Amino acid sequence: MRARENGAAASANLPLAPQKMPVFVKNSLALLLVLFGCFVIYPLLCMFSMLRRADIASMVQSGSFRRALSATLLSAVMVTVFSVAAALLMAFLLCRTSVKGRKLWMTLFLMPMLIPSVSHGTGLVLLLGNNGIVTKLLHLPGNIYGMQGIVLGQFLYTAPAAFLLLYHALEEENYTPHEAAMVLGIPKAQRFRAITLPYMRRDLIAAAFLVFSMSVTDYGIPLSVGGKTETLAVVMYQKVAGRLQFDKGSFIGLLLLLPAVLSFLADSRRNRRVVPHSIRFPEVKETVRDSLAFAGCLLITAVLVMPILAFTTVMFMEDYPRSLAFTTAHLSQMWSGKGLAGLRSSAFMAAGGAFFGTAAAVFAAYAASRTEGVLSRGMHMLSLMVLSVPGLVLGLSYAMAFRTMPFYGTIGLMAISCSIHFFTTPYLMLYQAFSRFDRDLEATGRLLGIPPFRLFTDVMLPQCRGELLDMLSFFFVNSMVTISAVVFLAKAQNRPLSLLITQYNDQLNLEGAAVLSFLILAVNFTVRTVLLGMRKGRR
Repeated sequence: MRARENGAAASANLPLAPQKMPVFVKNSLALLLVLFGCFVIYPLLCMFSMLRRADIASMVQSGSFRRALSATLLSAVMVTVFSVAAALLMAFLLCRTSVKGRKLWMTLFLMPMLIPSVSHGTGLVLLLGNNGIVTKLLHLPGNIYGMQGIVLGQFLYTAPAAFLLLYHALEEENYTPHEAAMVLGIPKAQRFRAITLPYMRRDLIAAAFLVFSMSVTDYGIPLSVGGKTETLAVVMYQKVAGRLQFDKGSFIGLLLLLPAVLSFLADSRRNRRVVPHSIRFPEVKETVRDSLAFAGCLLITAVLVMPILAFTTVMFMEDYPRSLAFTTAHLSQMWSGKGLAGLRSSAFMAAGGAFFGTAAAVFAAYAASRTEGVLSRGMHMLSLMVLSVPGLVLGLSYAMAFRTMPFYGTIGLMAISCSIHFFTTPYLMLYQAFSRFDRDLEATGRLLGIPPFRLFTDVMLPQCRGELLDMLSFFFVNSMVTISAVVFLAKAQNRPLSLLITQYNDQLNLEGAAVLSFLILAVNFTVRTVLLGMRKGRR
């Protein structure tokens, strides 16, 4: 680690030393470009080709389409405002106060990311539905279905993702300008407006686009609590899964692609100026402020975690809401029936996506960060571009491109879909890690007679062990919770748990849906904990 840091410090401003591309890099790049061509470019071209058959004019003029478009935009705008504001508050509470239990609050804030979006809808139904726990306790009308349910559910779904982005940005802020402002007697509120907000501007814009894109392309929550209010993602699901109208689905897919592309463009412009020797904010204890921060963290955690507690409680009830007697029968039924098959499918799919995605990201990141040429630049561009393809659009394009092929509907294709869908973030993790190595490392290795592949495997990869474990965790967890990337690809016999939850919700089997949601949460939490322990164990 010290060698990497010293090398980066010594040659941070030097251009990459020109070198002949190693054979293993050429071969891996050629294979990766073929894979991206087969599983990204070709499927999207197949989807766009269906637009010629779509009667776009009649779709745009129909009342149902206009209502769905209005509901999608309205809910997405409200979710964006609420989620980004809450995420900024959450990041501020952990980065700018000395609140106790910071690691615990961080874990609780991110816990909603460990379950599918449809599980948030299940939790809201159990809490605020017609027979919900809170509805009965407080004698509320139980009107969670509709626009209010979509906004609340998608807030729970998107706020943790926005918080993670803003937390890392706020944590990296340099304290020096604030220290100078304090000397000049500038109040805290004015320092926040004049220094922190301009510094966070690009991150706030990126978070807003991220939340907007996640909200527009999600169909799990509108399907659970939307009631009669339909969004574009729900209409697309109904057109394709229910009626096999791929032409209309491709047009809606194109519309869903637009906010994701804008999100990608906003994020690509978010180039943080790294300040050398930046000073972190000192941890100053203030009793009143820290007590208020603790209360704020407690309130936010209650809002984020209550749906999880709801389905965790209901899965032990005999027949909610008719019989509240304690039972483990639902666990036994799920463990021996569809639940076990779904768990097996989810685990194989997530593990396959994690290992395939990590392996592909390793070679792509090394080639893009350590070599020069048309192939490496093309690989870098493709690796960033897949971020702009929503899972629902990617899954639809796979259905159009591969539905007549023998591997359609297999766990392998679902694993590839997940690894492509979540590729960009892990790729950037390792791209940045490889970029911090001494830029003349390969040239030095050649002078010492060390083969490039051995230098790559014996020197660079061990130094990036932490990033590799984070990549595995990211791929696995997101593959376990995804619905959109696999909804058009799974068959009845290999449906993952996330899709079974949707099926059980449609059948009003809330106890079964609760058990499946808990299984996903337990598996993801266990895997994250194990990988985090492995990372800490080698420090």
